[in-house]
Amino acid sequence: MQDETLKEYLYNTSVDGILFSLNLPNVGITRRLIGGLFGNLLSYILDVAVEYDGIIADQSLPAACAWISSKCGHPIQVHGAEHIPAEGPVLLVANHPGYFEGMAITAQLPRNDLKVLVGGIPYFSKLPNMKNHIMYTNRSTEQNIQALRMAIQHLRAGGIVLIFPTGHADPDPDCMQGAHRRFEDWSDSIALIMRREPETRLVPVIVSGILEPQFVNHPLARRQKEMVPRQRVAGFLQIYSQFKTADRPPMSHPRVTFGAAVDGQTLIQQVGKNAMMSHIINMAQNLLADHMALR
Repeated sequence: MQDETLKEYLYNTSVDGILFSLNLPNVGITRRLIGGLFGNLLSYILDVAVEYDGIIADQSLPAACAWISSKCGHPIQVHGAEHIPAEGPVLLVANHPGYFEGMAITAQLPRNDLKVLVGGIPYFSKLPNMKNHIMYTNRSTEQNIQALRMAIQHLRAGGIVLIFPTGHADPDPDCMQGAHRRFEDWSDSIALIMRREPETRLVPVIVSGILEPQFVNHPLARRQKEMVPRQRVAGFLQIYSQFKTADRPPMSHPRVTFGAAVDGQTLIQQVGKNAMMSHIINMAQNLLADHMALR
């Protein structure tokens, strides 16, 4: 894809993302309005995206994610990174506060063979280097099945996969209520993957401190009755506030905790196939409690 065509694609998908975040209709007049109001922000995002993709090519995906994370937040407080296997099939399952938690997680990896299962707006799917690390789904049944097959194939080849099992935004544990309850919404596909590829080691991950309370409690965010739309608005307000000037100090105070790895065969032996998913949920809930105790 030519540079100008890529920038046009990134611009259009960025506008799509802003309209989606603000719960506005995606029509000509609102697209022009967003372009006029947030032109500088959009231009900066395009430049960052292109540089990010270049770092992936020149260094690695974790290096690029560390660079992005440094622009979005203070130095990441990390616990349990030693639990991440340096080789072999690994399934990372994480909560999803929104904004840049995927970057914060990836920046800690000791390997460059990650593939991330993502849904929604396919912003990264055209970046020449990042697209090799993306398994995209538009959340249709057909695409979900295809993405699941791709994840299993990558694990079978000895790779590492990151998924966010609720499929949508979760409460940021550091500033929102109800994070522990959202694990009940985790997709059963986790257990399916572990049964299909029992040599895979599962590593639960908890992320917090991504969203700042001032944006979660902003009047525009609080106008949203449901939690997920409220988080989308808060995330956009934070991105706008962070990047409306290029030299703005980082705002977020991200924290990432990795749990101990356990392989599928051990899970089957310990709890059986039928109880595997409830056991994984319990692992994540316990890790959240440990994560919050480290605050």
